[in-house]
Parts: sequence; C-alpha cells; structure tokens
Amino acid sequence: MKKKDTIKGKNNPTSQSQSQSKSKSPQVLDYIIWIFKNVIIGTIIYFIVVSTINSKERFPYYDWAYNTLMKGNYETIQQYDTLSLDQKWEAKLGYTGAYWIYIRNNTPEDAVILFPTHDIFMPEGKTTLFVGEPINKISISRFLHPRKVVQYNEIETNRYGKQLTHVAIANGWGYDYLEYPVANKIDNTVLPIKQTENTQTENQANTKQ
Repeated sequence: MKKKDTIKGKNNPTSQSQSQSKSKSPQVLDYIIWIFKNVIIGTIIYFIVVSTINSKERFPYYDWAYNTLMKGNYETIQQYDTLSLDQKWEAKLGYTGAYWIYIRNNTPEDAVILFPTHDIFMPEGKTTLFVGEPINKISISRFLHPRKVVQYNEIETNRYGKQLTHVAIANGWGYDYLEYPVANKIDNTVLPIKQTENTQTENQANTKQ
C-alpha cells in the first residue's frame, strides 16, 4: 500500500504543478527586480546626459556638438532632401565642395593629383573663396577615390609622389608644376602636368584672343 501511495504521489499532476509554481516564483521575482534596476539606471543616465548637454558653461563642447553640429546636420539633410549627392556636398561645403566636384569630374579615375597645403587654400590675412578644410586628407581622398591625393610637402615621402598626373590649382598656386606654359591662368582649377591636346587647343585659343 505504501508503495502504491508513493507512485500515486509521483504521478499526481496537482503535486507537480505546485512544485513547478514554487520553482517559477523566484525566477519571476528576480526578473522583475532586474527590470526595476535597469529602469532606475537608465533614468539616472538620461538625466546625466541631458544635464551635461544643457550645461553650456561647464561643458561648452557638448553643447556645440549636440545643438550645433548634430542638429545643424539633421536640419541640412531635411532641407536638401530632394537634392542630388553632389548638390548636397556643395550646399554643405560651399565653394570647397564645388571645387572638389570640379576636380573629380575633370580628372580620370587613375589620376594622381598634387594638392597645396592648408596655408595656400586659406592664406592668413587674405580673402579666399574656400571654406572649412579644403585639404582635409581623409575627406578629400574618400571623395575623389579611386584618384590619389598627394600634398606638395609630402612629394618625397608619399609613394605616389613620383607618379603625379595632375595639379590642383588653388589661389593661383600650382602652375610651376606644369610642363607647359598657360596663357590664361585661372585661380582655381585642375590641370594635367603634361600637355594634352585639350590644353594645347585652349592655350592656342587664349593666345589668339
């Protein structure tokens, strides 16, 4: 009789459900506590971030990054949502963007382009059409890819320094690197180092004028 009672006890669904509910209760309680802790931590972090951003005196760079840079870029994207990618570049970078676009559209993909340094683009005490960082090496290399960018102060150290094919003329700088005379010198353009049929025709036309 005792053996049967034991077997009945083991196979009794009521006793099994009671034991399962007892084992589940601590798990549910632990899960609720975990959620509660994360809500509190998240709330604290939120108030710290908000107070940091809004504290202009103590953290001016956070205020600039959030309220000027991030919001400004977002508003620009919304404002120029219907423009092409090139038009967005020009709208964001002004004349510098237009200059990059012109160089990309007037050089072959295998071009190795010689660029001046920042002081040529932005001469101290003089007016210039360029804005921002016209010779930001990372940005301009990505924009002109697969073309190669070489600054004139790294000709000897850059592995493409002896493979130059074009010169980015900026504020009249760069004509000395060309292997041919140019009759009509434009302040900002891009020209091949070696004379081509197109440049020869343009020079002849400008000379006749």
